[in-house]
Amino acid sequence: MSGEAGELTQLLSRIRNLKGHDFIEIGQIPTPIERLWPEVSSQRIIVTGERRRHYLERHPLTEQYELDLVRAVRFPDEIFRNRMDAQVAILYRRIDDRYRMRVALLVSQLAGLDCSVLSAWPTRPKDYERERRSGRLLWRRED
Repeated sequence: MSGEAGELTQLLSRIRNLKGHDFIEIGQIPTPIERLWPEVSSQRIIVTGERRRHYLERHPLTEQYELDLVRAVRFPDEIFRNRMDAQVAILYRRIDDRYRMRVALLVSQLAGLDCSVLSAWPTRPKDYERERRSGRLLWRRED
């Protein structure tokens, strides 16, 4: 198993064992987030047991795509501004022809608080296209 694959497998195991207020770092803030939110207070991105329970209860399909959640946080294809909250970034990463992972990320601007996954789920093309037409695109990865 390659270094990255082994690290991701271990990380997935740790994510799946999260409980309540436990948390785990799943990545560092991507460079575009630093440029778009210059007041970001932490480089770390975490997921808590409570937030994991939230996204699994509301979006059970996410469980089989949790590695894609980590990849979306670390290497997003696109970043959108959230419609309701200026401190929330919406990160997308293509999974396959059927889905893109959508991650709502709280971009912390308070000293001592890490950036945190609020929710995540695989979206279908029609939902992703609606987001693209919203006019809230902030950044797109160059291919």
